[in-house]
Amino acid sequence: TTDFTQKILDLLEESSFHPNNLTLEITEEIVLDGVDMVNEKLSILRKKGVRVSLDDFGTGFSSLSYLARLE
Repeated sequence: TTDFTQKILDLLEESSFHPNNLTLEITEEIVLDGVDMVNEKLSILRKKGVRVSLDDFGTGFSSLSYLARLE
């Protein structure tokens, strides 16, 4: 099975869609499931120009500590 990050990069290349025109919206639940893995994948995509936005992110201390770990 293809890695999510690679799949996004492949689709961008196949479609000639410019990465700066893509914004991925991630939820708090996704980050909490594995902040280090998510951070690694998002970092790769951001370096290619993909934008990332956070949705439904809580304001509690726990949520903010996870948010601080995202680069």
